[in-house]
Order: sequence, then C-alpha cells, then structure tokens
Amino acid sequence: MTAYVYRVDSRAGLEKIFDNIFRARRWVSGTNYSFPHKLLKRIHSNLPSYKGVYRICFFTAETKVEQIIRSYHHLPGVSYLLRCPKDQILASGFKESWDDGFSKGDAYLFWVSETLSSANVEFSSHGIALDHFQIRIDGRWHSFQNYFVQMVAVREPPFSKILSKNLALAAMQKKPWWQFW
Repeated sequence: MTAYVYRVDSRAGLEKIFDNIFRARRWVSGTNYSFPHKLLKRIHSNLPSYKGVYRICFFTAETKVEQIIRSYHHLPGVSYLLRCPKDQILASGFKESWDDGFSKGDAYLFWVSETLSSANVEFSSHGIALDHFQIRIDGRWHSFQNYFVQMVAVREPPFSKILSKNLALAAMQKKPWWQFW
C-alpha cells in the first residue's frame, strides 16, 4: 500500500508552478518563513553564503490536514487538498524530518540544500513531478496533473503580457501631437 503525505495549497500558490514540477520554497532565516524550523535554522547557519535551503511541509494523515484546513484562515482564495506518495518526495532528493511547528508525528518537513542561482531564487531546482500528486475534489482523489492542465488554461496572463497588450492598444489609440491643439 502506498504511504501518502498530504498538504493544503491555495490556488494562488499552485499557479506559481510553471513547468509541471512541484518545487520547495526557499527558506530564509529571520523571515516569516523561519517559524519555527529549528533544524533549518541550524542547517542555514552552517551553510556557505552561496547555498540556500528549501522546504516543503506535508501532513502525515488526511485527518490531520482536514483539521488544519478548518483552522487555516490565512490562505487567500480557494484551498486545495493534495497528496503525494512519500517515497516520491524522498526519491526527488529531499531529506526528511519532523516539522517542529506541529506536534511530533503530525507533519513532515522535507528539505534540500542547493547552490543559489538565478533559477532558484524563490523555489528549488529539485522538485516532484506533478503526475505523482493527486487532488481531492468532492471527496474523491483525482490526478492533479489533469486538474493542473485545466487550471493553467484559465489562468490570467502574466502582468507583463497584460501591460504589453495595454501599451499596444494605447499606441493604436494615440493621436498625433497636432490634434491635441
């Protein structure tokens, strides 16, 4: 039987996925992301300045994450329940520990250390393919990959595309300078 781990994600968070890989967020000591993660504090303090630490948190049981969903008020918009086989996370290069922000045994903290580059400023280079994830919709588990394809199809275009479209529209509507006089 497959051992799954579970997490809650907002739609806004999931829309940050750009290449069908679920990546860990960079953990920076001294920011809001630092609570409490004593292990990450220790690892981070021993890393050279050119390395970063990235982490993903998962709950050990569906019942645990359901309790958390009821108490999460800080996630903007719609929240989704995802699950992934634990062995896929470990096979993707992440190390495992308990998340000390919860009671021991309630949540895992998976983390990885990487050399910093322009490609991994916010999210890790390591990641888990989306086809390993499932999403719960109406009480049933479905392929997250299929759902994600639908989600990005209706996603708002990036700000730069909206801006360039608006600038092009403005340029078409621009009057010659002499028509303003």
